[in-house]
Amino acid sequence: MNIHIHSPGVRLGSDLLGCLDGHLRRVLGRYSARIQSVQVFLADINGHRGGPDQRCRLVARLRPSGELVLEDVHQDVSAAVGRAADRLVSLIRQELERRHAARRRQATRRLNLR
Repeated sequence: MNIHIHSPGVRLGSDLLGCLDGHLRRVLGRYSARIQSVQVFLADINGHRGGPDQRCRLVARLRPSGELVLEDVHQDVSAAVGRAADRLVSLIRQELERRHAARRRQATRRLNLR
């Protein structure tokens, strides 16, 4: 699983980048074989005005195909990434369950045609 963090306009130290990368790997680790890559796009949407303005957009490319996109906004960039990662795990689980159910239905149809 490749993780790429893009943060134009958001100052992140190397220690924070490592922490975010490590958190994503821990949270998504169970599904790492099913995830080709995760792109993290961070942005400060309100600039200097303050408020819940750190946006984290996650784009996960799944194996063999498919893409999941979600975003979260929070005052703290770490919290935005953490919440988005937790939601991404739920979305991945739902997508894999949906795929599994579709394969079961397809196999049942094939058996019924015989």
